[in-house]
Amino acid sequence: MKDKEDKLIALLKKRNQELLLLLETNRTLTRKLDLEELLAEIMHQATKVVKAESSSLVLVDQETNELVFDITMGEKGGKVKQMRLKLGEGIAGSVPKEGKPLIVEDVSKDERFNSNIDDTTEYKTKSILCVPLMIKDSIIGVMEAINKKGKNPFSRFDLDIFSDFAAQAAVAIDNAKLFGSLEQEKKKIEAMFSGMGDGAVFTDSNFRILIVNKAACNLLNLDGDSVVGKSFGELSADFDFIDLDKIKDDKVKSMLFDMTRKEGKKLYVSCRLTRIIDQEGKTMGYIMILRDITNEKTELMMTRDFFSLISHKLKTPLVAITGYTPMLLKEAEFGQLNEFQKTAIRAIDEQGRHLQGLIEKLLKFTSLGAGKINLNPEKAGLNDLIDSGIKEMQRLISMDKVKIIRDEFTRGNIGLNVDRLKVQGVIRSIIENAIKFNDKEEKRIDISAERDGDDFIKVSIKDNGIGIPSEECENVFRRFYQVEEYFTGQVEGAGLGLSFARDIVDVHGGRIEVKSKIGKGSA
Repeated sequence: MKDKEDKLIALLKKRNQELLLLLETNRTLTRKLDLEELLAEIMHQATKVVKAESSSLVLVDQETNELVFDITMGEKGGKVKQMRLKLGEGIAGSVPKEGKPLIVEDVSKDERFNSNIDDTTEYKTKSILCVPLMIKDSIIGVMEAINKKGKNPFSRFDLDIFSDFAAQAAVAIDNAKLFGSLEQEKKKIEAMFSGMGDGAVFTDSNFRILIVNKAACNLLNLDGDSVVGKSFGELSADFDFIDLDKIKDDKVKSMLFDMTRKEGKKLYVSCRLTRIIDQEGKTMGYIMILRDITNEKTELMMTRDFFSLISHKLKTPLVAITGYTPMLLKEAEFGQLNEFQKTAIRAIDEQGRHLQGLIEKLLKFTSLGAGKINLNPEKAGLNDLIDSGIKEMQRLISMDKVKIIRDEFTRGNIGLNVDRLKVQGVIRSIIENAIKFNDKEEKRIDISAERDGDDFIKVSIKDNGIGIPSEECENVFRRFYQVEEYFTGQVEGAGLGLSFARDIVDVHGGRIEVKSKIGKGSA
């Protein structure tokens, strides 16, 4: 009786030692993230776990669906590396095909045994313990223990503990591959960032810098080696720009803002900020693309001053032209006119009013460019705003026989807090563009709206016109810009309508964007 108890205690101690070894090997594997080092460590530990003379690791090539001897332990192991087996070929190939571990006590009696490997390595294989490496029910390879040390063959317990070790090894391999792919992606991103002509800054959700390229360091006068981990806001203290705390609370996915250097030579930097969100909608970080727009700003201010001067100089003589031409057409008071005279005076009157409209737009542009946008917010109904914008364009709508379709939401007088006249101007400008840049015989404009979160209403004005090329969609909001004449046809205008619309929407704290497909219209 005592002999049985002693044997049982000895067996339990042995099993406990083996389980402790398994636990220690698990700790060792989890510390390895380099795949080559990990595979070598797995093979080293595999021989220890079941006391085998040698071991091998066979991984599945996902492209060819073959098994590759990635690494083997033993003096001749290097000769086996990169040998390939088809699924079902040899003892190792039969495991992934059947998905079950196996013990072969005498390989010479097993018809599946492939002696080519022994011939290559000059190593005599007697017995094999073979288990699959699995990740989420997918077999990624096979692990083999070769020739049990001592007199006893591989046992059922060896199979169980080797299977447990293989499960740990598979997880470690998967983690190492994932880490390796992340490292590769990181290097790609860093290389991309470094090669960009524009400045680029990648931060976490608290605006701590993770990656910054040389162009951004030059623009913001930063030391690239020491800024990682520091707050973007603190490092950019020399500039006036938007409050980063407000961006954190904002749900907008992307936004554009300018940064102006406070002291010294003027430097204007345009920043396009994009929020990175995970699958649950949580903010993971931000990417900021920075561009030096000092020359553009300087040219814009010079242009603004020039047009302001010209507009005021033109306005005085134009008042006389637009004031006297209607009087000349009053035949009862100033005498009879022939048809040519009537046509000429009407043309002068029409073109004078057109020129007057352009000058008014230029004056509006100069005031917007100077930052003189004074809002007079008041309660206004969505339906009333859209109605007023349509009525202001009624003459053009009637001339071109434009069909305007509105959804029910726009007819509900949803209360908004806006500058009524300026928002009506935005709606008018977009409708005017939708009509002018449409060559269809049957022109149509669809106006719809919906709630966008708790604080915003999203209004869509969609036409069935020629559409806008994707590379031009951002450009249409630039001042004095029109898509090339060969694409849109010659259209009268100064190219200020959508620029005006964007400025007004921006100063209201909203956003404007265009979606378009060539030949299918724009929204």
